[in-house]
Amino acid sequence: MADSDSGSKVVVYAGNLSYHTEEAALSEHMRQAGEVLNVSIFRTPDGRSKGCGLVSYRTAAEADRAVAELHDTVIDGRQVLVRHDKGGQSAGGKGGARKPSSRVYVGNLSFDATWQDLKTHFETCGTVVRADVMKGYGLVEFESEEMASAAIQSLNDGEFFGRTIHVREDRANEGKGGKGGGKGGKGGKGGGGGGGRGGGKGAATTGDPAAKVFVSNLSYRTSTQELRDHMSEAGPVVNVEILTERGLPGGRSKGSAFVEFASSDGARSAVERLHDSWLTERQLAIESSVRELRFMQILRHVCWLMYVHHTYRAISLLFPHKHRSLDMPVENMGSGQRGML
Repeated sequence: MADSDSGSKVVVYAGNLSYHTEEAALSEHMRQAGEVLNVSIFRTPDGRSKGCGLVSYRTAAEADRAVAELHDTVIDGRQVLVRHDKGGQSAGGKGGARKPSSRVYVGNLSFDATWQDLKTHFETCGTVVRADVMKGYGLVEFESEEMASAAIQSLNDGEFFGRTIHVREDRANEGKGGKGGGKGGKGGKGGGGGGGRGGGKGAATTGDPAAKVFVSNLSYRTSTQELRDHMSEAGPVVNVEILTERGLPGGRSKGSAFVEFASSDGARSAVERLHDSWLTERQLAIESSVRELRFMQILRHVCWLMYVHHTYRAISLLFPHKHRSLDMPVENMGSGQRGML
């Protein structure tokens, strides 16, 4: 009878991997602890790395050595988290059966914060398997949903690098339907609230102008879903409409948008908390849409008056004899005409 230990696969979990790390590179790194039988990096349906994976060793001693010696070592510029896999399943497939760790979104992040700083700060709430920092925001992945919930409860609205950070559940992968979410190009049918630019027409609305905010200085690359996720830090968002050239669905963004919340409280919170926050490398300007709507109404009224004025002048030039009496000086009029005046 074969030795069951030599024939079994003892699995360790490797987290906080670079998205560019491939199975071969991870296998080479983990081989420092013993004979690697199999390596599987968790991937999304389109093949992109999730930043974590499973490594199978021949013996339990080799797996123990990997946890003891390779935890917090660096591969492809990332400090790898190595621990025994609690699921205990084989790493044979792409992604296996293990449930991915829960992630939280961290908004209003200082540009001075690194992923190591973010990881250290959030480790007070549990085991962090990955931390990523972008300009103005970050993502932190925990080992469990409970740890992520604890981070939201204890670290939301706390101070980090001199700024008040906003921590919530990461919803970046929810409701995305590509460009427009199937039939959602106008925000009517399909997922993601009209996942393309200009989406939002036909979506749910409260009808309360005070529940809307106007967002300017947006990056032209910012999508409806990205803006929705960012603004959700202030409250439930019911509609997002990125303004486009000529108002065409899918047209070039004008770099501004209207965002409608479920209540006026959400709009006020957005102005107070998210004004000057960063999204897609741009610092957003957020203000109540009531003033913006009034300005647009005045602007439309002025444009209408200018249109009427220029139309009248054009008619006067085309048919001067019909309007001569309007421009005729009083001293050139006959007595009868002066009498009529």
